[in-house]
Amino acid sequence: MERVLNRGSGRAFTVHLDGFASHTGAARHNELLSSLREQAVEAQLRTALDLKPDLKPLVSFNRKFHGFLDSPPGEDPQFRSVRVVVTRPGALPPPVPVPQNGSKTFKIRLLFISSASSPVPIFPVQVDVAEFEIVNLKDNKSGRFRFIGVGATVPIPKLPFVSGGAIGNFKQLSITDPVNLRDFEGAASYGQPPGGGPISVAPSMLAIQSLSFRLKEAKTLPDPLPIDSSFSVGITIFSSTIGKLTLLEVRP
Repeated sequence: MERVLNRGSGRAFTVHLDGFASHTGAARHNELLSSLREQAVEAQLRTALDLKPDLKPLVSFNRKFHGFLDSPPGEDPQFRSVRVVVTRPGALPPPVPVPQNGSKTFKIRLLFISSASSPVPIFPVQVDVAEFEIVNLKDNKSGRFRFIGVGATVPIPKLPFVSGGAIGNFKQLSITDPVNLRDFEGAASYGQPPGGGPISVAPSMLAIQSLSFRLKEAKTLPDPLPIDSSFSVGITIFSSTIGKLTLLEVRP
């Protein structure tokens, strides 16, 4: 870089610094970490370049830190680093290459669900506990997820306030942008339509709302996802819960 600057013959340069951190760890920590990395590299460059007094006014630094905003999940070395690009003033650096190591094709099925609601006649509160299997069709890795959600239900009077369902058929799903199994982990919502078991008017619906999906601007197709159950007990007019999907294990 020093040779590039010294060959500038009095022309100005901009040094673009992009600090990155991986998806491992908390979002706030990675934001700070990517900033500290950028600052450390900038300090080293300013010292190592040994800028001459007549050259210093011609060099500007453009700083940017990404946290894990543009990083793929995992510990890719590229995203535990700082990218340095030198351009003319006003010129934009090339985009940061993001490895597309995810998949756009998956399948999902319900393993079980258990629901319970309080017998409050006006606005019963419902709790759902469910497990799902999601398979990455690119590498056939399977993830088991647990959903715990709290919401509301409209039960049919004089019928049990406890319901449940068992393993259902796989449903194919597509994703608008490449994701990994861990990207499904996070916020989600689950809705059960009127009816129950074989007399339901429609499948239950699972909406993925994780932070990773939002950062990648990824969506499931369809959205929300229809979920089948082989059988269920308990009948409601409608129920909807909001909670979190947690990845329990990944199997090859």
